[in-house]
Amino acid sequence: MTFCSRFIQGTTRFTRPSRNPEPSDMIKDMYLFNSAGESIGKGSTVAQFDNQLLVQAHRYVLRNCDELECFCREFLDEEKIKHGPQQV
Repeated sequence: MTFCSRFIQGTTRFTRPSRNPEPSDMIKDMYLFNSAGESIGKGSTVAQFDNQLLVQAHRYVLRNCDELECFCREFLDEEKIKHGPQQV
């Protein structure tokens, strides 16, 4: 049946669009990270985070994300110029 469905006119599981389409180039250019995507289905709120947890998550990403390394290095270089190398 699977073999035959490839030759049938109309929509089959082989001809229908993917559930997770690749994001367009315009959308990819908007993001710093390579994992850009498009939402699927209805959005819903899963959990509410308090301010402390958001700050901790933000710091974790800043310290552990390879894509941000060049920005961190640039920031540290500017701070060294501003305050001197011994204070950074």
